[in-house]
Amino acid sequence: MDTTTTTESDATSSRSGIETDSSVARSAWRPDLSASRPRKLDGRGQTLQDYALGIGVFLLILFFVLNTVVPSMLAPFETDAGGDVEAQAERVANTFVENATRSGQLNELDIGTVHELAGKDESALQTRYRLPDTSQINITIETLNGSSIVESVAGTRLRAGATFPGTESATRSRIITLSDDACAPACRLVVRVW
Repeated sequence: MDTTTTTESDATSSRSGIETDSSVARSAWRPDLSASRPRKLDGRGQTLQDYALGIGVFLLILFFVLNTVVPSMLAPFETDAGGDVEAQAERVANTFVENATRSGQLNELDIGTVHELAGKDESALQTRYRLPDTSQINITIETLNGSSIVESVAGTRLRAGATFPGTESATRSRIITLSDDACAPACRLVVRVW
């Protein structure tokens, strides 16, 4: 039976015009698996030094990212102002809006009430809102994007209190409108306490 197979393969190869040895013909159709086997690399695998170096580089990159990216993402939500100053700013903003809102209108401030406060100094605001003498306050009605202070139709700049130095402060804002339509469609009431 073995001789018949050899004879048939020899006959097949002679018909195609290729003269081959029968042992070569048999192995030609089998794939060479030695190329897909992993080769030994001098018997060396991952060493402890390779592992330690990789982990060290990973930790340095992670530390760098956490120290540069994360604080800048959280900065708008953090403030060095104390809890008492935060509460004062919230109370002043709520009281101002409640007292100046026209009856039956939501956050539409009466321009007469706003004019009473415009231009007042810091001590007058501290007395009105019962703030301690150590707290400094600024109340400003700004455009929605905060680029400028709003002026009423009568020409009064709607700002009161101390000039804000740009330091850390407790800031509260409310979206409002004015009864004289000086800010259309809306403005921002910004209360800063520091």
